[in-house]
Amino acid sequence: MSGHFAYLDTETIPSQDPAIIGEIGSRYPVADVDVDDVKPAANLVDPPKIEADIAKKRAKLIEDREAALAKAEAARDKDYRDLSKHGGAGAHLACISYAIDGEPVQCFRNEALAKFDGRYSVPTFEEVLEGEREMLRTFFVNLRFSITDAWANRALAAWDELEAKADQSGFVDIGGGYVRKLPSAGRDAWIEENRRRFSVLPAIVAHFAEFDVRLVWQRAKILGVTPPVWWPIDYHRYKTDEVVDTMAMWAGHGGRISLDNLCKSLGVPGKDNLDGSMVWDAIQQGRLLEVGTCCDDDVERVRRVHKILRRDHHQVDDQLFEAAAAAADRDHGVAQEEVA
Repeated sequence: MSGHFAYLDTETIPSQDPAIIGEIGSRYPVADVDVDDVKPAANLVDPPKIEADIAKKRAKLIEDREAALAKAEAARDKDYRDLSKHGGAGAHLACISYAIDGEPVQCFRNEALAKFDGRYSVPTFEEVLEGEREMLRTFFVNLRFSITDAWANRALAAWDELEAKADQSGFVDIGGGYVRKLPSAGRDAWIEENRRRFSVLPAIVAHFAEFDVRLVWQRAKILGVTPPVWWPIDYHRYKTDEVVDTMAMWAGHGGRISLDNLCKSLGVPGKDNLDGSMVWDAIQQGRLLEVGTCCDDDVERVRRVHKILRRDHHQVDDQLFEAAAAAADRDHGVAQEEVA
């Protein structure tokens, strides 16, 4: 594991492609009914009873068709909303948020979606695509700058630490019998000489990373945006130096747990605003900024969860270690006495 991390979250909406919307709309056809073709029961001869029977059958026919229409519409709506869960050509990125290590979260939104006003204004499919394309370009550029800034900050921090330990002659005791002499050329020369030590790509950390990481890559390919050459395509449980999935860290390979439930388990504050199922409705209501805030909040939650899990899995409490070592020494001494 690199020791440096880029925390990531995305929010998506279903495709705005008229062809995809039309295809989903045709999946659940409902036949028309002809109320004029309704016949009364054959045993009726009294005109008022015949008329009442026809009226009753017509009402039932209309009621059944309305129920069928509502059921079909609900099925179509579910299929349409589910597009945002599957990625590829079926979804658009509404926003992307990330943070490098402990740095502030940055959010990038598809500004074309701001045209939704909840009543009359709707962006065209082409506008949504162009807004998404521009968002991805801006995201990749800013991510690159954030990573290089992080490299510079780590190098500066390392120099400051060495300089603080140096004696008046510029020698630093680095332990183990080794002494380092700070270069007389100064900080910049030392950083240039050692810069490769700090040029470490961050591992991308996300909850259900297999979806977020692949979706960013898919949408970039579809929209003709060039992702960084190092951008991973997928989460792999044996390559945690590239992608870390907090869901897999907790639930195991193939396991499932929502970020909100994981936060509750670990005592991390959960969602107090939108969740993924509400994003499309919020976008249509003109609440793009709120969706971006939700995305930012999820990055913060992922960061907190990852720090807890990583601390538990990769760090050793010194006191516990010393206590365990002392106990082992005592056991060993007793065993030696018994052998003697």
